[in-house]
Amino acid sequence: MNVTVVDRTDAILEKARAAIDKSVRRIAKKKFADDTKAQDAMVEDVMKHITMTTDIPQSVKEADLVIEAIVENLTMKRNVFEQIEGASRTGTLLATNTSSISLAEIAANLKRKSNFAGLHFFNPVPVMKLLEVARYRETSDETFNTLMEFGKTIGKTTVSCKVRVCFSLRDSLPNSISFNQPTVLNRSNIAELLRVTAYKCSFQDTPGFIVNRLL
Repeated sequence: MNVTVVDRTDAILEKARAAIDKSVRRIAKKKFADDTKAQDAMVEDVMKHITMTTDIPQSVKEADLVIEAIVENLTMKRNVFEQIEGASRTGTLLATNTSSISLAEIAANLKRKSNFAGLHFFNPVPVMKLLEVARYRETSDETFNTLMEFGKTIGKTTVSCKVRVCFSLRDSLPNSISFNQPTVLNRSNIAELLRVTAYKCSFQDTPGFIVNRLL
């Protein structure tokens, strides 16, 4: 799978490349503890499939899927998606990694709203297996099902999520949060929350991961 990473400056992209290389090497060392050649081969194989650029229109021209993961700022997200939609193919799927902003608000200015959904990864992404696939009223079944399959293809445990604003789990919850937040989510969609808590044993029990401890 070929991946293009887009950011604002070449300097930022160089830092991203170094971070990805470091992360992949860490995984390779665990996988091939006593074989440095195998480690190097794994890193090389992964990195050769990654391209980096600051050019949004050029990067999305032939893309099948574009995942946005910028800061949680509604105006900025809308601007980015308008650029992406204007330069991408009709069938390109658009996804946001937001954990707090309404999908409907982000997609308000999009023309192909049926192609839009949420893909919420959890940090650290290489370690955390859970991937929330979130849809809203305009998301087509085809888009949703394709994103569910994409998640499985990259080795994630996919969970469907249909809540309006917050997703069923959030890795950004502060340590001080009370159990009121899971209660709110429970009221929003009891069935979805129960489905998520069923995956409890697969989660990493880190500070602030309140929903991990519901059961």
